[in-house]
Amino acid sequence: MLRRTTADLRWFLFALLCLITANALSVSRSGHWTSPPLPQGDGPDYESIAYSIANAQGFQFAWSEPSWQAPYRESSLANEYTQFDRTDWPGPTASRPPLLPTLIAGLYQVLPRGPIAFATLRALSVLALSLAGAIAVLTARTWTKQLILPNSFPARYAPDLAACLTLLVAIADRTIKRYNSDFLTEPYAALGISLFLLLLLKTNLSTPSIKWFALVGVWLAMLVLLRSMLIFWLPLFLLAATFGTRSTNNKWPPDWKSPIILLATFLLCLAPWWIRNCAVLNAWMPLGGQGAASLRGGYCDEALLDGGNWNPAPEQSIHQRLDQLPESKSWSATQREVALAKIATQETFEWARTNWKSLPYLALQRLTNHYGPFRIDHLIWKISALVGFLFLIGSQPNQAKWIAAILLSDALSIALLYETGGRFLIPIHPLLYALFAYGAVRLALICIPNKQQSL
Repeated sequence: MLRRTTADLRWFLFALLCLITANALSVSRSGHWTSPPLPQGDGPDYESIAYSIANAQGFQFAWSEPSWQAPYRESSLANEYTQFDRTDWPGPTASRPPLLPTLIAGLYQVLPRGPIAFATLRALSVLALSLAGAIAVLTARTWTKQLILPNSFPARYAPDLAACLTLLVAIADRTIKRYNSDFLTEPYAALGISLFLLLLLKTNLSTPSIKWFALVGVWLAMLVLLRSMLIFWLPLFLLAATFGTRSTNNKWPPDWKSPIILLATFLLCLAPWWIRNCAVLNAWMPLGGQGAASLRGGYCDEALLDGGNWNPAPEQSIHQRLDQLPESKSWSATQREVALAKIATQETFEWARTNWKSLPYLALQRLTNHYGPFRIDHLIWKISALVGFLFLIGSQPNQAKWIAAILLSDALSIALLYETGGRFLIPIHPLLYALFAYGAVRLALICIPNKQQSL
């Protein structure tokens, strides 16, 4: 368990200050502090829904509203926004999870929508990502403190070295900083996963309470309300709850209360949103229609030819065909989403059936993209993170089982669904920072002559 010391607090605050500075400077260099969401990505989608919520219009898009378009048309990137050409089908949507639009809409109740509100939202992203990195620093330091080390000069400062390495790689990581400049879920998801690390550190995992499993269920549900695809993490988390904290003295069968409590709290938190989606769609689609439509872009010839990257062309083709249907002119947004999801699902299964021999290669391509780029700097810290995880299995097996649930859930969901340029790895970067530093320090300690520490 984590026992906070003054040194821990100093490291946390120092790391937070350094990361806020580095991330804020990155946004400043982009020149987008006060800009609306950028043209590429899902930022305008979230902000459009937030605009509707803030104006008491419900959870729906506002593409054609002049007042929504105004800051985008005044932007220096106005010519790059394709969202102006989108059809504004009437009524609510179920194509995006609710957490980020609700956060943005809540801010619009405090600050008028415009440059100051946009800058504040980017500042919140900077804060979220900086907190995630600072928690990673604390995590690496704590893991190293829990080792049985000789009282030699190098070993005595091993926890500080782990904290320093974590902070350095977090500052140096250019890939993750791109997500501070837009209105995206990645910084908040990274913070959410880092908070789970903090939860692991503060819990005696040899005898976790039922309340702890309930808290894990709530935590995972909040992540799903932020990023729907994290629903696929649930099976391995249930396995971890069932077997992850059993000592060698436990007998079969395992205690089923833990996974049942986790699942119950998970479903209770998600039930209102899922019921709402099924009601507005008039179909059994608790996660909405976005997943089926997006999956089509992961199972297509274009993805296979582009190294496994998700491609928008198949979904755009379905939209074009739906536009040609006379009855589609009078559809609501949800009717359109259901029709899109049904066609996309049918085409996805048909493509997979026809190209079943290519599926293993496609999954491998996705994972290659997921863990890239394979520059020397990325290779060093990601391989060291793997080494750190292997060391953690020996030194902190109960924590390692839950971290394995995160890493395996992440890898399996990418292999089975889709990837786009490594974007979906971003939320677990802080975890990888901590594992990298822990692995590097353990290797360094092993290389010290005549100094051995227990696993």
